[in-house]
Parts: sequence; structure tokens; C-alpha cells
Amino acid sequence: MFTRQQLHCLEAARNSNRFDYFSDGMADATW
Repeated sequence: MFTRQQLHCLEAARNSNRFDYFSDGMADATW
């Protein structure tokens, strides 16, 4: 399950087409 914060970050990343909100090594990946 995702936490509310994670869901917010996922939505923000989807909206901006970037993974800027993640620190799992995919920070520079684009959708």
C-alpha cells in the first residue's frame, strides 16, 4: 500500500513527467 505522501509524489511525478520526487536511483528518468 502507498502512503498518502507517496501517492502525492506519484501524482506530482506523473503530472510533471519526471521522477524528481524519488530517490531510488531513477531521479533522472522521464516517463
